[in-house]
Amino acid sequence: MAYVNIYIIILILIWFFAPIEYLIKYTSDDSYFYLKTALNLAKGYGSTFDGINLTNGYHPLWTLLLWMVFKVSLFFNKEPEFLLRIVFILNTLISYLCLYTIFRFNKIYSISKNNYFSFTLLLIPFVFIYLIGLEVQIFLFFLTLTLLFIEKLLSHQFNRIDYFYLSISLSLLFLARIDLFFYSFIAIVVFIYTYDKKLLTHFYKLIIIPFLSVIIYLIINKIVFGEFFLISGKYKLSENIISNLKFFPTPFGNPIDFIILALIIVSGALYYIFKGKIKLCKEFNLILNIYYSSIIFLIVNFVFNHNGAREWYYTYSLFPALLLVYTVLKYLIKTKYLVAILIFMNLFYLLVFRNNYYNHESALEFAKRINQSTSSDDVIYQVDYSGLVSFFSDRRIINGDGLINSYEYYKYVKSGNLKEYLDKKNPKYLSFYSFENPIKNDSIFYRFRLFKDYFIKEKDSNIILVSPFIYGGIFRKKTGNFYLVKIDEWNVSAN
Repeated sequence: MAYVNIYIIILILIWFFAPIEYLIKYTSDDSYFYLKTALNLAKGYGSTFDGINLTNGYHPLWTLLLWMVFKVSLFFNKEPEFLLRIVFILNTLISYLCLYTIFRFNKIYSISKNNYFSFTLLLIPFVFIYLIGLEVQIFLFFLTLTLLFIEKLLSHQFNRIDYFYLSISLSLLFLARIDLFFYSFIAIVVFIYTYDKKLLTHFYKLIIIPFLSVIIYLIINKIVFGEFFLISGKYKLSENIISNLKFFPTPFGNPIDFIILALIIVSGALYYIFKGKIKLCKEFNLILNIYYSSIIFLIVNFVFNHNGAREWYYTYSLFPALLLVYTVLKYLIKTKYLVAILIFMNLFYLLVFRNNYYNHESALEFAKRINQSTSSDDVIYQVDYSGLVSFFSDRRIINGDGLINSYEYYKYVKSGNLKEYLDKKNPKYLSFYSFENPIKNDSIFYRFRLFKDYFIKEKDSNIILVSPFIYGGIFRKKTGNFYLVKIDEWNVSAN
């Protein structure tokens, strides 16, 4: 465990002293939806990303934790760079707790003291410092905590306190990630049923508190936001299966997600090939059930999410998949060789792969230039890539894709009345990026799709900023520009 502690301390030092241009490579643009909304909560602006529209487009537990941390952090430093470093350190501590929880498993997933370090080398880079700022790690922590309480409940023959701890953990799991809770919950129920059918007679003791948590959450949503469910789900759900499947990862179209998906599948295959040589207890089936449920989660998103499975969705499948593959590797490869292989993979991930992720550096530079070119009261409308730009520019940027916007905005764009919304809110600027020249005949054109095809036209003389945008990473690279355009009167059409 000492080696693990040293590894964590080194990470925290990196987060403290590494250039911010390096740290942002470990985040997603959607990470800043959480950060900016939590920051606005901490500043007393309410549940809003842009300071204008009320939103519930986030999973609540991570947002509430960030709100509490930011509330304290603002007394010391208000700079976004400092706040982001705090988020990285918080994430590392949560990941450490998650590892510590796994190390306490006796039956579900037993790790010997000799394997602590190699296990950490496998999970930390590819799960715990992957897309920091999202709800990924806090969900995994409460998932592992739930599994630990299930193990203790079984070994203690159902003490009342075990029911209480498990119920609280399930409730927090729900608040950590609303949709994934139900996949995990079903996996747990199936495990209990196959482990001992008689245990289901005690099941009501487990679900009272989680059930109340769900009801209270839905009621608060209805009262405060006018709808029961997250606004982001309104935009993601699509029954156009053929169109949704075009986002299925391919080696050339989306090589990173393809490699992760392949690793998830290969991990399961390796386990089934070698499981006959490995002695595992009956409780290990709970890990398998979580793996199956995570695969179903991916399939559902491939089919019914109009953006397919998002990049961080794979992490939930990768987590149990790595548990499966490590179960095989620790029997097939001597520990010292496994450690050497994983150290090489860590260095490649930290120094090569992440260091060649270009997107956010361009967005950070654009955010700084927006800060210099606009005033703090200015409102900007930006359809895509609004998270990082909003957080680092410290400007009121309306999230145009709607994922962290209001139900009011959803109704406008769904009905094709975006112009009416923009006239009502009256943002002063339009911000967007393009890989092609959007200027034709002294006019600038911006086209995007949100339920309908929208076109925005403005005089090219109103362009305030043009900033280079390098998109992609080690596997692919595209170049374009960010644009900031001053709007005199919104000229918007919809098809």
